[in-house]
Amino acid sequence: MRNKYLHALVRTPSGAIGALTLLLIIALAVVGPLLWHDAAQAENVTNLNLGVSRDHLFGTDGLGRDVFARTMVATRLSLLLAVGAAVVGAILGYVVGIVIAVLPAQLRRVCLAAVDVSLSFPVILLAIVFVAMFGGGTTSTIVAIGIAFAPPLARLSSNLALAESRKEYFRIARTLGVPTRTLLSRYLLANIAEPLLLTFFYAIGSALVAVSALSFLGIGVQPPSYDWGVLLVNGFTLLYVQPAAALGPAAMIVVTGIGLALVGEASARAANPRLTGARRRTAGDDAQNAQAAAEPTPDDPTPDDLVLDVRGLRVAFDTPAGEVVPVRGIDLRIRKGEVLGLVGESGSGKSMTALAIAGLAPANARVTTERCRFLGHAGTPAGLRSRRIGQRLAMVFQDPATSLNPAMRLGTQMTEAVRAGGAGRREAVERAVERLTDVRIPAPASRLRDFANQLSGGQRQRVMIAMGLMTEPALIVADEPTTALDVTVQAQVLSVLRDVNVRSGASVLLISHDMSVIAQMCAKVAVMYAGAIVEYGDTADVVHRPQHPYTRALLASVITLDHSAESEAPAEPGGVAQSADGRNRPGGCSYLARCPIASERCADEIPPLMQGAAGEVACWNMANKEQLV
Repeated sequence: MRNKYLHALVRTPSGAIGALTLLLIIALAVVGPLLWHDAAQAENVTNLNLGVSRDHLFGTDGLGRDVFARTMVATRLSLLLAVGAAVVGAILGYVVGIVIAVLPAQLRRVCLAAVDVSLSFPVILLAIVFVAMFGGGTTSTIVAIGIAFAPPLARLSSNLALAESRKEYFRIARTLGVPTRTLLSRYLLANIAEPLLLTFFYAIGSALVAVSALSFLGIGVQPPSYDWGVLLVNGFTLLYVQPAAALGPAAMIVVTGIGLALVGEASARAANPRLTGARRRTAGDDAQNAQAAAEPTPDDPTPDDLVLDVRGLRVAFDTPAGEVVPVRGIDLRIRKGEVLGLVGESGSGKSMTALAIAGLAPANARVTTERCRFLGHAGTPAGLRSRRIGQRLAMVFQDPATSLNPAMRLGTQMTEAVRAGGAGRREAVERAVERLTDVRIPAPASRLRDFANQLSGGQRQRVMIAMGLMTEPALIVADEPTTALDVTVQAQVLSVLRDVNVRSGASVLLISHDMSVIAQMCAKVAVMYAGAIVEYGDTADVVHRPQHPYTRALLASVITLDHSAESEAPAEPGGVAQSADGRNRPGGCSYLARCPIASERCADEIPPLMQGAAGEVACWNMANKEQLV
């Protein structure tokens, strides 16, 4: 692993130049005081302020001391001060930033506001203030500059950690019950290490400039010690007489800063497993090539075949302009082995419903239910997940490119949840191979050593299904799992989901905007519009005898082989966003603005789900068959 890192570090010209430069600077820091100490201290009144010569490469200072020797000796202290200050700043900034990212929303906003206020002051000004507080000297300089550098590093790390924690693979890991320490180390730090490492090397270079600036101002390193900043002060008075005395230390600062920048970029690339760990890539999707879920002892018995029972699920957000309610009191019941489709256009609230059921709704969301039972256990969705019952629920998100941790090998990612539950390494690996075989991944044992970027899109999606099966789920929530895939791969993924449902007995909640996908996969379907269920029933009935006008519009949008331009369905006026926003929703039916059969009652009263001729429908005019059928 170390050889791989070093090879990746120096394989580019910039990395090799930076590494060579930095190695030379480090070597000077080690041997400089040993080789040039005596020459740096020797005073000679006959050699005052001499120019550049063979004996004095940078000339001499006002006491006749060799400036080149003093510059070489000062390398050690200058480098130690810069690295020490950067380490202090990185420890404070990165730790504070990551902690801020996992704080509750209200407290996080307060902490970020405090960091933003500190960013309004220049770093060097903060360093001067802290040096004045702590007093001059080497240790005070390191601490002062480190504290001054902490706020920008904290802001960077908090932004990166927040962005990473919102990605699908992080949510999946939380659902599977991955321990918090593992989430922080392998899912947050591992994936933000590249920009943090790059920033750390830049911080060393910036700290070197700041240390030299403080010494130049006379409040940094104090005599008899000296660094490049002190030498700059001494040489500045002779700038027009003997410029080499100032240019020599200045050149060392510039060269060291360039070397640090080049090594920082090369180190960030070398630390990225997506760039260094992949030895082969697959261009295509190799398509050819479970045990039944055991129910835990329930807290409160429900029918034996009922896996999920959610009543009155509501998700709301507070915004400066008012409350937004993307999910408005929906009911979902899924029985063992059942495949239920949840269909609706973009913005109807399908994905938010899935996240709320899995206990993964955003931190600022208010999720409430009248009743929530999963495998007989009652509680809130987030509470059920925290009690590890959530391990029996698997999530498959719509973007396979972001659903797997790019910094972790597939084997580690697939097995860590079951290993956290007490399984041994060999048992976990054997189970991972079995699950990859179940989803038709070729050469499953070797695939465990791969990274996500070595898989095609369809393979990533099937690996996601396999990872969900590691915990023997009773329910698989597939949130538009075929959206980012081509038609052929879509069929393969749907076939895998169907096989998993048959072999393992796991129930499936399939979310899609495509009625044709729902029709071929699901026994029952719930049609969702503007955060509410508007029609529910057997898929065959809903497809062949749709009762709600919105369902008819969805079906009309499905392109078939006999669909011609002349028979194209008319476009529906308006959009789902107009009524999905809680600030703009009308008092009656949410579909009012787009409905071709709306009546006066539709404008005044919100229709509940009512029994119709074929299933349930939320429409006051559902009995008017002349208009609906």
